Amino acid sequence: EFRQKLQGERIKAGQKIARENGVRIGRARAVEASEVWKLHRAGMGMTAIARHLKISRTTAYRCFREVKAAAGKVLVGVAVSARL
Repeated sequence: EFRQKLQGERIKAGQKIARENGVRIGRARAVEASEVWKLHRAGMGMTAIARHLKISRTTAYRCFREVKAAAGKVLVGVAVSARL
């Protein structure tokens, strides 16, 4: 029990250092959000994008929202087009 506690503390300390160095902890992404964005800008619908990338529609919409939110942060004070 004591060893498990020490091991847990070492793991958490290592994860903290990794995060500080910009390492993403957890499962790898299924697809880059920018890929969903590019396909949508090319005129594909979300269902077609999901089928093309072999991901769920929910994942496609989540990626789309991430890019849209990031675009809003980059364009602070600038009107974002309705096409986003």
